[in-house]
Amino acid sequence: MEFIMNAFILNLLWLVMCLPILTIFPATTALFAVVREWQKENDIKVFSAYFRHLKANFKQSFVLGILWIVFTLLLIGDFIITNQMQSNLKYVLFTVFFLLSIVYLFASITIFPVIVHYKVSWKDAIKNGMLLSIGNPHFVLLSLG
Repeated sequence: MEFIMNAFILNLLWLVMCLPILTIFPATTALFAVVREWQKENDIKVFSAYFRHLKANFKQSFVLGILWIVFTLLLIGDFIITNQMQSNLKYVLFTVFFLLSIVYLFASITIFPVIVHYKVSWKDAIKNGMLLSIGNPHFVLLSLG
């Protein structure tokens, strides 16, 4: 019963911290950090651990979140512009952007554990997240399910 209550509190904290849209990345990073700490030690105080990890990873996760949002908007813009093209280049560009979107989605799934597990800069977190997602697509697909 204690596990269920802690999971509920953790999810509630994450949801409340995601209300301001710009804090989704730091909130998710803190969530992953608490779950990782939870796996190492069974008895943790979820509330204090969450805010400790939120504070520790806030700047790096926030910068990464802004970059991720900008890249998302650029990718959406590329799809819109490509869709309005009239030449056969449209299909080639659409394929390239689609493959790039898949890599981007996979990296989005692996980037939070990379930030939590490895103490690296945001540039290395992006690089390692992409390398892990490309090198282990079966793990990423399992994470989606």
